[in-house]
Amino acid sequence: MTPLQKFLAACAALVLLSVACLWLPASQPQAPSLEEALQVSQSRMPMRLYSGAIDPKTGAPADPNDRGYDIMVDGRKTATFLQRKDGTTQDVFYQENGEGLTFIREYYPLSASDAGRRIKALITFSADGKTKRSEIWWRLDGTREKLGHLLDPRSGRYEEMVLFPDGNTAQSSRITEPNPYANNFEPKLIIEKRWLDNARHSLVYQDQLQDDGTRDQVTYDENEVPLKVKHIGRWGKVGTTVKFYFPGTTQVSLESETSAAATLVTAYRKDGSVLYKQQLLSYQQSTTYFDASGKPLYEQVIWTNDVSVGRSLWKVTEVDDRGMIKRELVWSHGKFNTETLYNVTVDGVLYEKVIRTYREEDGTLKHVDMLGRKVPSRSVDYTAADNIRVQIPADELVMPELHEEIPIPEPSSTMSDR
Repeated sequence: MTPLQKFLAACAALVLLSVACLWLPASQPQAPSLEEALQVSQSRMPMRLYSGAIDPKTGAPADPNDRGYDIMVDGRKTATFLQRKDGTTQDVFYQENGEGLTFIREYYPLSASDAGRRIKALITFSADGKTKRSEIWWRLDGTREKLGHLLDPRSGRYEEMVLFPDGNTAQSSRITEPNPYANNFEPKLIIEKRWLDNARHSLVYQDQLQDDGTRDQVTYDENEVPLKVKHIGRWGKVGTTVKFYFPGTTQVSLESETSAAATLVTAYRKDGSVLYKQQLLSYQQSTTYFDASGKPLYEQVIWTNDVSVGRSLWKVTEVDDRGMIKRELVWSHGKFNTETLYNVTVDGVLYEKVIRTYREEDGTLKHVDMLGRKVPSRSVDYTAADNIRVQIPADELVMPELHEEIPIPEPSSTMSDR
């Protein structure tokens, strides 16, 4: 048999094996690699060496390839052998034109205990030589790790499935389509599912693109009861709604809705009563707290674009049983400075407003203005030695956490003074 006949016979064997591999269960195919199967020295081109430069951002090699060579038959590139820097190797086979891809086989690094290289992956391509048609990846123990196949050649819709260690049970599934308009050509996600490795094989997550361009994401517990439902608007944040549930129930714990102007959030107690309501803007966040009967207790305003301290408390407004303002507390750049009391009696005199100013450096009372329409105004100064300080309930000083799943307009640095 001539060298050319040997080469063509070896290629044919590899092609047949590649097709058969797609139908194998969890077993790992055993087959010679390109270097092991092909003994056609006169068809082998000179070895290529690749750059050893390191990517300064990732610390990884800028080029994963270490060396390689092409196999030429009658002046046509038929195959390429690649040695990676991590020790893996690739056999790349081409169509008759010497350009389009037919399939790629990847092998694990050769160890002393192996009789030959253990196959890691097999990837086949469509007739155009570019579009991936199918793939199968194996672990070192021979179980299947990942599968993939082309669902629709016209749209390029492709499904990838990751398997649990048994090599048969799905851990996750993703169906995507090419998206030439996305950054870095990131494919468009059509649907994604994730499961638990339990007896029920519980679905714990689903992300699905709807026909109108919106997207629904649902997170489930181990019994497939929803924990979170997120509806993402077609244009991103605007039109997005999020609902969280108390575990194991259908009772909503938190819900939000985002418009072009603001995000509105409502938090609930387990009995269904409102705990607080929020309005989230690009420059501030206001939260009104309620008691179990629905009566408002106080409002907390947080400044989100303070360039000096970042997210900081700006104002707390307390209300009485009638819902009327009884006290306002104001901070500036993260430091408390003003307390305003409404309808307060001092020394037997009813004042409409009492303004108490505090020193920002140590928090002691500095000055008091007592104002009224029908009574004379009064002013009193205090020294730091008097050591008079404001009394604020601890709960009113705690800024509510912002859930990462709830979209909020980006803060601005153009309104840092207030």
